[in-house]
Amino acid sequence: MSVTAQKLPPAQMTGMEPARLIDKALIRLKKSIEGLDAVLHRRDREHKTAKALEEELQVLLQDRARLADELDHVKAKASKLDAVSAEVAGRLDVVMADIGSVLGGR
Repeated sequence: MSVTAQKLPPAQMTGMEPARLIDKALIRLKKSIEGLDAVLHRRDREHKTAKALEEELQVLLQDRARLADELDHVKAKASKLDAVSAEVAGRLDVVMADIGSVLGGR
């Protein structure tokens, strides 16, 4: 909202009482101050909104870092489980082969 200063043309000022000129000037000044106040309130709200968004971004970045760390731990655990599973499967194959040879030898 833009408030521009209103100037009375000299023709309108001629013949006016000084008190009336001052009243009109005060009205224009009041409107200008109200406009400035509105702009300041809007900018304050925008600043608060921007600050809130920055804080939310920081929280999201912290969550992302935490989740990435957790994912790394889960991947490491899964890798260990895969290795243990492969080892157990190998041992079972050996045991099954031994059992088969014992049973087959009867």
